[in-house]
Amino acid sequence: MLKPTKEWLKEYEEIKSKLKPLNDLNDYFTKKEIAGIKIDQLYIGDIEIPTGKIMAYDPLIYYDKTYSTYIQEVPTGNFPVTLSIAIIKDWGDKYAAVKVEFNNKKPIRYEQGLTGDENFKGFEKGDFFGFAVDTGLATILDSKTNDEYCDFIEKWYKQTDGEIYDDLFASLLEDSYNKNPKYQREGGDWLMWEIPETNLKVPIFASGFGDGVYPVYFGYDHDNDVCNIIIHFIDIIEEFKEE
Repeated sequence: MLKPTKEWLKEYEEIKSKLKPLNDLNDYFTKKEIAGIKIDQLYIGDIEIPTGKIMAYDPLIYYDKTYSTYIQEVPTGNFPVTLSIAIIKDWGDKYAAVKVEFNNKKPIRYEQGLTGDENFKGFEKGDFFGFAVDTGLATILDSKTNDEYCDFIEKWYKQTDGEIYDDLFASLLEDSYNKNPKYQREGGDWLMWEIPETNLKVPIFASGFGDGVYPVYFGYDHDNDVCNIIIHFIDIIEEFKEE
């Protein structure tokens, strides 16, 4: 884990107020409509968080043991993962946000997930730092789970003359669709996959409108504890405010 420098932490404190989301992300998991767009929620399973150190990335091409985790840490244990579904006429069902929930308390503020090496120069309110998606899929997981996932992928490629999506995850996602078709397209849009020979699960899900850069936010409750993490894929108010 990258340790932020004193200079970085000073800059962070000065710009911290600009890093907040523009709207209440909790609405994605409590409301049935935002900006005229119907919203629903779908629980897809629990993940184990052994260390409390979290990262998010595109699981098909950006997996790496050397990634820095976010400077914010979370409770350890097993926690539910929920998708927020935007039901958009003519566009279909899109995953607008994903939440990992640590307690049932209401978040009163959100902090953007940062790794400690961001450059704040020129940063303005409404801007964000995020992780890149280039295959239309994303994941959020614990650092130990990431290590096990990277080991599995490395071993798989050594033993298999193929591609990890075409020859493994495509069929798993299709099976997920067949078992749980609600809010999935044919071929599958989400998967709760357990790494073989472990009890660690990797949640994989479609990323909003597809490829892009997406922010992660840590929600804090009245006791200043992290009560959830949210990946924000679609800013529904910004996208559909005129409609």
